[in-house]
This record gives sequence, C-alpha cells and structure tokens, in this order.
Amino acid sequence: MFNDNFKEDFNKLGIVLTPKHIIELMCSLSKLSSDSVVLDPCTGTGRFLIVARESTTNLIGIEIREDLYAIASDKLNTTIYLGSCFDPEISKDIKENKRPNVALINPPYSQKGKGLSELDFIKHTLDLLQPNGVCVAIVPMSCGIKPSQVKKDLLASHTLEACLSMNSELFYRVGTHTIVLVFRAHVPHDENKPTYIADWSDDGLVSVKNQGRQDVNNLWPARKKQFLDDYFAKREVKGISVVKNLSVDDEWVIQAHLETDYSKLTKKDFQRVLLERMLYELGYTNMLDYVLDKVELPDIDFSGKLVDEPLPELNPGEWKEFKLSDLFDFERGKVSKIPKDDLDNNGAVNFLTCSSKNNGCIGRIDIKAQANNCLSIANNGVHLGTAFYQDGPVTGTADVCIAKPKFEISKNIGLFISVIIHQEKPKYSYGRKFGLDKMRDTMIKLPSTPQGEPNWEWMEEYMDKLSTTISKW
Repeated sequence: MFNDNFKEDFNKLGIVLTPKHIIELMCSLSKLSSDSVVLDPCTGTGRFLIVARESTTNLIGIEIREDLYAIASDKLNTTIYLGSCFDPEISKDIKENKRPNVALINPPYSQKGKGLSELDFIKHTLDLLQPNGVCVAIVPMSCGIKPSQVKKDLLASHTLEACLSMNSELFYRVGTHTIVLVFRAHVPHDENKPTYIADWSDDGLVSVKNQGRQDVNNLWPARKKQFLDDYFAKREVKGISVVKNLSVDDEWVIQAHLETDYSKLTKKDFQRVLLERMLYELGYTNMLDYVLDKVELPDIDFSGKLVDEPLPELNPGEWKEFKLSDLFDFERGKVSKIPKDDLDNNGAVNFLTCSSKNNGCIGRIDIKAQANNCLSIANNGVHLGTAFYQDGPVTGTADVCIAKPKFEISKNIGLFISVIIHQEKPKYSYGRKFGLDKMRDTMIKLPSTPQGEPNWEWMEEYMDKLSTTISKW
C-alpha cells in the first residue's frame, strides 16, 4: 500500500520524498501498461514502484543504501538489487535478463564526484532500457540550463521528448526548483524534430501548515488531465507551452522559450511605480502596500479632471524590440558582503541589495560609487527581476546588477523601463537566475520612432502625465 504520510523519519535518513501526485503524473507520461517492465535505479523507499504496480507487476529496483533497501523490500514483492545502479554486474543483469522498457527516476541531487551528476544517472538509466523505451526523470532545473558534455552525450544516443517545469515549492521547504524530462531510449536526438516544453507549475496545490502541499480545492485531477492532453497532442498554449527544436546548447526549460507577455500591461503598472517612487522620495516607502490596499489608483477618464490632455494609448503590440545590452552596460554590485556596521543614513552612496522595498536600498555608506543615474536589477533572491531607477550614486552586493544607460536617461524614462523589465520576472526563479549574460541578451519592447529608435519623448510624456494624476490624486 502507498502511504503518502508514511511516518518513517525520512529527514533523519537524509532523503526528500517525491510527492505522490508527481509520481502518478510521471507514470502517466510513460503510458504504463501490463506489458511495461519498469526500472527505478534509485529506488529509495519504493514509492515510484508502488504506484507503477497499479499498472504492471514487472518491477525492478536498485538501491545503494541498506536502510532504504530494507524499507523498499518490505513494501514490494519484486526484484530489488542492493548496490549502485552503476555497478557493472547489476547493470549487465538488468539489461540482458530483465530488459526494462520504462524507467522512472528521481536521482540524488548535487552528488560530488565525476560521473555522478543527475544527468549522468539519467544517461546510464537510458542505456539500460530497451530500444524505444521511455525514461521519465525529475531533476533540478539547473540540469536543463547550461550546456554540458553529459547533455551532449545524452542527445547523441537518446531523444529528448519533453521538458516540463514543476511548481517551485514542489519539494516543500527544500527550495529546489525542478523539471521533469521525458526521453526516448536509443533513438538519437534529431534537432529538427520538435520537443514539447511546458510550464506545469500551476498544479492547484496549496501549502497547509504542518502538512506540506495539499490539493485542498480538488484542482489537481483536472489540471493533470489538461497537462496530459496537451502533452500527448503536442498542443501549444500561449504562456504555457511551446513545441520547438532543441539542441544541447539550448535551455531545457520553458522559461527560456516563452515570449514576454505584455497583454496585461496597463497604466496601473506605471501608476504603481510612480506612486512607489513618490513614497520613497517622501520617506514613506513602507506605506506602499498599505496605501494600495486602502485606496484605488485613479482611472484616467480623459475628462480633464486629472489631466489636461488625453493620455497616450499603450499599444505594446506595435512597439519595437530592443536588446538591453544595446541600451545599457551591465556590471554586478562589487561588495561581496553587506557591511552592516558601516551602513547609516548619512553616507554619500546608496547601498543596494536584492530587495523589493525602499528602491532596493538598505542604507547609505561612504564608499566609492559604481554609478549614478542608472537602473538596478535584482539578479538573485525571491525578487529576481525587480528593477529600480537610481538617480544618486550607488553600489551594492553581487545580488544586484547595475545597468548604466548608453543614452540620456531621466527619472521618467528610468521608471518606464523599470516597469518593462518587471515583465521579465516570470521567466526567472531560484533555479534560473537573471544573471548578467541573460540580462544582456534580453529583448524588451519599447515605443519607437518612425526611424526605429526608442521613442524617449513618448515615454517621458506618458510618465509625466501619469505623474500628474498621482500628484492631483
């Protein structure tokens, strides 16, 4: 019996359990049947095989730890090898005699030593499968981001069929952002054959105190069905999934392939940043959430009550794309550690960190400034992608990037661009940082002139009129 609330002291054993709903999802992705021969090369306590047992009795496990092997053996009446999945004798026996055609794997994360990465586990597992077999693996998102030799070796022999981003809190309180990868064994990856890439993070579960993530609203069954229907139909859904060719040099995560969604961009976004800036300059930055909770920002009705002339329309669909590196020079904050003893309100330089409050500033310090009249962008922490306009001298930690404009920037233009950069935030997380290279390569949409240059005058006018509404309000 599968007991998702099994009371073994798993924290003491040093393992993190894969949630049952994800195990069931992975089994569905592999299309298990009574003919399936299922291998879990990192069996642990046997949870994958227990769920797979509902579809087939042909189960094979491998577990290197004796304590976990004992738990799995007690639960399962099947072949479980005690040893490493890389053991030549175990591997030979499985490949020649057991002949698995499906593998389900959650390999150990962040193992030290050559040949022990998560992708190494997947490659070896795929090598054990029969031709055209299916391997479904859940691994940290970082595995799919950077090119590596093992990614190259994987695609030389096997096909990557799907990359699926999971909820960032899937492993409750652990903080590892994960992706599910689906491979076809012994069919070399064809870069001209599209791979299904999707964001499956919205699983409907919520965090419940002392119980982890639970499907309290019974949303998961419908979400799961929709996910699987879209996957098997290879259906593209705006903002959720794409079907495109992937290579070893590409990122195997949906966040790298979705177009930035400007459809929800409204004047309220720009009003909010203007209000936030006004409160910051008045020294009331901590009141922003209170103010927004208590009152509504004004609507612009073009009646002359708040502005003398109509506000220009926002038409992002007609704007032009510009590369951030063509607009800014970037560098990280140069202070490795926050100098708490030196921070006060009397220093000459604003000290920045990856905060969403107080314009990203946590104090002032007497130190050489890196820039002024620039933007700051958080590249780490929970506020990745948060951008602020900085009109004074600044420096900061390496969790912040300083964007020095290659054009004559004003406060209004800086605030306008900060709102646009905010639209990139859904693409980044703890598992996929908004680092310097990604910032430089990021394309943003801005109003443009007939000559194809950024229309700074339009942005200035737009923010100036909105600022008037905030002031009068």
